[in-house]
Amino acid sequence: MTCDERSELLFLLAAEELDGPERDELRVHLADGCPRCLGALAEAQALVAWLATEVAPVTAPESARRALAARIALETRLAEPQAFEARGRSARGGWARSALAAGVAAVLAAGATALATRIRVASAEADAHVRHAALDVIGSPYMRAIELSGPGLGFQGHGHLYWDYHSGGCYLRATAMRAPDAGKVYVLWFTDADGAPLRAGVLEVSKDGEAQLLTEMPRTIDVTGAVAVTAEADARTARPTTDAVLHGELQHF
Repeated sequence: MTCDERSELLFLLAAEELDGPERDELRVHLADGCPRCLGALAEAQALVAWLATEVAPVTAPESARRALAARIALETRLAEPQAFEARGRSARGGWARSALAAGVAAVLAAGATALATRIRVASAEADAHVRHAALDVIGSPYMRAIELSGPGLGFQGHGHLYWDYHSGGCYLRATAMRAPDAGKVYVLWFTDADGAPLRAGVLEVSKDGEAQLLTEMPRTIDVTGAVAVTAEADARTARPTTDAVLHGELQHF
């Protein structure tokens, strides 16, 4: 499949409407760092985010709220006929509270729909920002790509680190990553000229085993030093405490 043929699929992927082998093949292609397709995906995600902002929030109509409240009151009465007769006025007050609660629930449901839309838009916009910034790194004439591997270390993940040694921008994308053990996170490390570790950030792993991190390369790095990803119990640790699950070597030439 060519990049032209993938263009339509990229929009479906951005809209989370692509499934099966086509989705898997496209994700593998993107993980290889194709600048053209990464750029097209960023544009598609921005478009999806814009479309989401054009959908007006839904407010539950008064008739729907009343119907829902009446149905709850009726079902409550049918379920407890004897208790209804015994409670009298007190029970009627309980139905009123149920109806009021139903009305509040309907309003909250409408608000939750609007809030969910806004959250999704914000998430898409943030992801689009990362994509655009990543493209700046990948498209730089000073970019160097470093492969990170894990099979030799007993770990199946693999990834690519794109480094713009002129601006210091750094973008890591990994695939086939299993989620870290409970209570742990993946941390990216570089090394300085003395071989000491330099913490670069935390990788978030999706349910599909994809991880990415956009960060700044520390200015004191060894430009031919080691790059590693470790699983840490403390995301703020200043030094790695476990063996690497992904490893590679920087190359500056």
